[in-house]
Amino acid sequence: MGGVSDGMGGVSDRMGGVSNGMGGVSDGMEGVNDGMGDASDGMVGVSDRMGGLSNGMGGVSDGMEGVNDGMGDASDGMVGVSDRMGGLSNGMFIVNDEWALVSHLAGYKSHGTRNTHGTCMLVCVSCPSECPILLDRTMARLSALINLNYFPFLCRPRLMG
Repeated sequence: MGGVSDGMGGVSDRMGGVSNGMGGVSDGMEGVNDGMGDASDGMVGVSDRMGGLSNGMGGVSDGMEGVNDGMGDASDGMVGVSDRMGGLSNGMFIVNDEWALVSHLAGYKSHGTRNTHGTCMLVCVSCPSECPILLDRTMARLSALINLNYFPFLCRPRLMG
């Protein structure tokens, strides 16, 4: 029995060796697991870098939006200038119309004539019955434009001969 026992002991040792071998296989698998863990960490790093690049592209997108806003501001500015120019244009038309009316109604300097009464420097060249009324209105508007109280040389019906 003792010999059998020793023999069993040998079998036991061999089984122990096999067991140790299995332990080696187990250690090898752990190594592979570690390797996979490293690979996984590497992928996380790549993912982070890609995320950083994505954020960078987002920054470029924001920058373009800023440029778009800037262009919008420039566009608004041009509209403002256009409006101001329109206002100036309208103002000039108003002044030109007023002076054109005066020039039409009164031939001062342009016709080289002078009122024979000597009291009116603006010589009426249209119908005497219409000119003084229209001329008074026009001169009143012009005097308001150039900040004068009134023109002292307005044509009056009683001065028209």
